[in-house]
Amino acid sequence: MPAIIELIRGLWITLTHLFTKHVTIQYPKERRLVPERFRGPIKFLLSEADIEEKCVACSLCTAYCPSSCIKIASFEDEKHNKRLSMYEIDLSRCIFCGFCTDACLKEAIKTSEVYELACYKKEDMVYSKETLIKGPIVQKYK
Repeated sequence: MPAIIELIRGLWITLTHLFTKHVTIQYPKERRLVPERFRGPIKFLLSEADIEEKCVACSLCTAYCPSSCIKIASFEDEKHNKRLSMYEIDLSRCIFCGFCTDACLKEAIKTSEVYELACYKKEDMVYSKETLIKGPIVQKYK
């Protein structure tokens, strides 16, 4: 007799769930909200005139990075200012801690709200300076 009561109780729970509103979102068309303090891949910022990057090649982001995923190469221009010649970040090694953005004196990099980072090859996870200026690439699937 107790087994029948438990069976009826289980069927009742199933029946009540049939008529409730579903919480499933239709993913490609609907996106979930990103939490306020979410740390996605970094984005490279330009100056206010959008002519040159804010980065002064101080290499603090590489020094603070615990996973050593950032590579920087710099040169001196004719005014004896340090400029970037290469800036790469390997997102397959990045732990998205945000230390690089905290260490940046000129606020040249910030974290983005992109959470879709799936790709087919590991080489596609290495982002250059030009890619980071546009923002992290999100692959579109058909």
